[in-house]
Amino acid sequence: MVFHKLRSGQTVADPLPELGQAKIISVPSGESRQVWLTLNAENLPPGEYTTTITFLPFQHQLPTKAIPVSIRIRPVRLPEQMPILTYNWDYFSADYSEQYVRNLAEHRTNCFSMRSRHNCPIYDADGNVIEKFDWNQREDPVLYTKLHYARKHGGLIVYSYGVARDFYRDSQRYGWEFMSEPYQRAFGWYLRELERHLREDIGMKHNEYVVQIWDEVCGANLGRGKLFATASRLM
Repeated sequence: MVFHKLRSGQTVADPLPELGQAKIISVPSGESRQVWLTLNAENLPPGEYTTTITFLPFQHQLPTKAIPVSIRIRPVRLPEQMPILTYNWDYFSADYSEQYVRNLAEHRTNCFSMRSRHNCPIYDADGNVIEKFDWNQREDPVLYTKLHYARKHGGLIVYSYGVARDFYRDSQRYGWEFMSEPYQRAFGWYLRELERHLREDIGMKHNEYVVQIWDEVCGANLGRGKLFATASRLM
């Protein structure tokens, strides 16, 4: 585990890079480091197993440290394909490689998140669309990789952060009253277009994706989230 300084100035221990063939860990004076172990027990019969991890300092005058490790293999085997939907918050980035998504799938993840925000078209004062946009140019290419593994392992694509929340924020520039007639007209067009895009442009079936309404809906947004959920069903 590596300590990383955020833009806010906060330091967190977040990334988990591979240790590498050299197996070198740098521990500054007065600090500590965590090491995560991945143990492949796929072909081991049930029982108790023990081993030792040895830490050898570069400074020869320092003592070697040995840590005993024991694991218990229970007589349980997970199915090759999970019978339930499993999800791991993985955020969204076009930089995510096929190897990254495959690693999630190999660790029994079968639902993969995508950003629900595609930006809004241009509306007039009454909520009518006057300038559309190309959905395909704004779609994250990593979607097709995630969709491949979701289909392979019986999972879903999760459009997250909230299609209603994103529209609510984008619509502020028009000055519409929340859930007014222009507001609902514009949101209805956007929601139906998103559905059409996922079905026709991407080629997903209705049971291959879910769309989150509003992420972390609470406080003042609780009522808005409920109204959006009801309106979305009607639309």
